[in-house]
Amino acid sequence: MKYQKKVISDLNLCYSLAELTYKGKHCFLVAAEKHDPCYLFDEAGTKIAEPWAGPGGVMTMQQVPEHDGQFLATHEFYSPNDSKEAKIILAYPEDGKWKVRTLAELPFVHRFDIISRNGVNYVIACTLKSGHEYKEDWRSPGKIQVCVLPEDLSSVDE
Repeated sequence: MKYQKKVISDLNLCYSLAELTYKGKHCFLVAAEKHDPCYLFDEAGTKIAEPWAGPGGVMTMQQVPEHDGQFLATHEFYSPNDSKEAKIILAYPEDGKWKVRTLAELPFVHRFDIISRNGVNYVIACTLKSGHEYKEDWRSPGKIQVCVLPEDLSSVDE
């Protein structure tokens, strides 16, 4: 099998990758660890969209099950000591543009996933700590938080 290296874009500190079904086609998302955009590419590596220009701090992205082009992502997780403003956002295409809304403000959220059980979707989110008073303060342990992901996210905002 032959492989060919191909540069398809330039993204400083690319950190997170995820598959996404968009307009019925298999695509993939890439997003930055720091203050940079998120890009959507088709399977051939052609950039087809920029869901957001910033803020970045993306550790995880997951498609919302059964929703074409709709996905959740972490925003503003820059380090364990600089993530008090971290959150999970909802990104989705609407009228030819990408919209981003806050699904949940969740300080220090690092990873999450969407789990389906008996026809119900759940978000399981993990925070590295629950607060701090100074840099490298680890006295407040992280948490695992679970909630039902509503089927209709059109009215959800924080």
